[in-house]
Amino acid sequence: MARFAFVTLIATVVLAMGVSAAPLSTRQIGNLECNLARASIVKNMFDSKSAIDSIQDATGKAAAQAGLDEAFSGVKTIGLNIITGKAAGADARTQVENGLQTALTEVKKLDPAADPAVQDATDNLTAAVADGASVVTNCK
Repeated sequence: MARFAFVTLIATVVLAMGVSAAPLSTRQIGNLECNLARASIVKNMFDSKSAIDSIQDATGKAAAQAGLDEAFSGVKTIGLNIITGKAAGADARTQVENGLQTALTEVKKLDPAADPAVQDATDNLTAAVADGASVVTNCK
């Protein structure tokens, strides 16, 4: 009798999981290229954050951080939408793009010869922007 109760419990849990889960296509799991692009943009955004945190010019640093914060907010929205099975809205993608462009614009106003972190931030932000374009192309 105990074995029957255990098997019934396991079957109920498995069925409940199957009923509550959204279909994989709806959840926007993505193919290999899509997921590599997603991982790459997040990596480059974190690398950008580290480089920006090291910039010595306080005003330029704050402006670049604000742009990157906007981009991270958009990534968070997209991630939550993927997890909950909702479509990632164009507004969140635009938020990521605008945030990265703002951060890159602000970093490019600084002198990389005076601060090596500026070049690191520029390189990482440029890579993140390219990765964003790859996500748009590969994640449909």
